[in-house]
Amino acid sequence: MKIQEISSLTEADARLVLSWISDHIDPQLARAIDSRGAKGALEVITTSSAARPSERRRIARLNQINSIAELKMQLERNKIEYLTPQSEFWPEQLNDLELHSPIGLFLRGDKRALLDTSVAIVGTRNATSYGSRITQELAYELATFGFTIVSGGAFGIDVIAHHSTLLAKGATICVQANGLDNFYPKANSELITRITQNGAVVSEYPPGRTPNKSQFLDRNRIIAALAGGVVVVEAPKISGSLSTANHANKLSRMVMAFPGEVTSENSLGTNELIKTKQAEIITGYQDVVELLSPLGQAPIPIEEIANSSIFDSLSDKSKLVFETLPLRGGFEIPEIVNRSGLDRIEVISAITELQINSAIRKSLTGWVIDPKANTRQPALEDAC
Repeated sequence: MKIQEISSLTEADARLVLSWISDHIDPQLARAIDSRGAKGALEVITTSSAARPSERRRIARLNQINSIAELKMQLERNKIEYLTPQSEFWPEQLNDLELHSPIGLFLRGDKRALLDTSVAIVGTRNATSYGSRITQELAYELATFGFTIVSGGAFGIDVIAHHSTLLAKGATICVQANGLDNFYPKANSELITRITQNGAVVSEYPPGRTPNKSQFLDRNRIIAALAGGVVVVEAPKISGSLSTANHANKLSRMVMAFPGEVTSENSLGTNELIKTKQAEIITGYQDVVELLSPLGQAPIPIEEIANSSIFDSLSDKSKLVFETLPLRGGFEIPEIVNRSGLDRIEVISAITELQINSAIRKSLTGWVIDPKANTRQPALEDAC
């Protein structure tokens, strides 16, 4: 890429180029972006000597880029979006990584999933029947509570967590350690493709980048940062999932782990996390819900809300609107009118009643069911 074109780039496009040519974010590059902006940092790269191997790789990749339009065509061809920290759907929690926050995110799927309340479920690639059963129930039940499940798409615990979430019709996020033109591992490509239709697949790496050990370890910090808490189901003494737990602790995220048999190799890592107080001991999904919910505000499953006392005093039209709304994403009033068959005034009235009972909330993209509906304030008639 010529220096003349670099000077005409927008900040977002400059970040795209930096993501394309960099092995990963490093503190030196992050400081340059903070002080000079992405375009300024890119100009420095083109004019400074490349002493380190990673810097030489950057220059080599930059020289292979003909134009920013070429990069955008590759993204479009692979149905990939690129998000920057200035994007509307950028997950602000990634900023907790500070100098290790990704330059940007490549994404396939529904970017709204990045804004949902999420839990990461991680563990060994060689899951035992014990770990598999725990993960199946954990991911399924947490999805019914409205949590988006984050994991890495790998064999074992990861793939079970993703699959069980999809079975529950929940949303899941897969964080890849490679470019999104080809999913990894290849054997899980069909499942990961399904995730793009029921959540999002993200990576800090551009199309064409293949995974390596360093990138897998770097990826773990993104899994930890995206989630409100991290659950390690099963992990031997040496495990990538322990790396995720370590990142989560540094970020002050809630780390949780299931205990296992003291003689089981696959539980040495999780038992050590618990023993050294690096993780809260848990025995089921109920513990996760309680630990991640504000005091006294644990949510209840969506299917139980409609049968609870919350709706005893609601009108039929309010119940109809509630049943129309999604758990994630959100519908604006015209969409609710279209789906419910009610007119605009009836929908607005129903939304008001549901709001009073704290059964719904307004998200960035519209009205959604509030999983914390059992923590409602009293309805008006209760207060009188």
